[in-house]
Amino acid sequence: MWHPLQAMPHTLEVRIRELCAKAVAAKDSDHLSPILSELRAALYEQDQLDKVLIAERTRMLNPNVNR
Repeated sequence: MWHPLQAMPHTLEVRIRELCAKAVAAKDSDHLSPILSELRAALYEQDQLDKVLIAERTRMLNPNVNR
């Protein structure tokens, strides 16, 4: 069964990689600070998506578990 969240992680993963590359290339803390803020937000979003996907897969594998 396809779920809309299945398409999101790849795009988000690419964004996280891009932000990591930008962070490494940042010349000083003035440039680094906003990049790290974006990276934190993207990592948080990935964490939330992972939790949803894990919960859904757990329910699929264990349909008798309370929701």
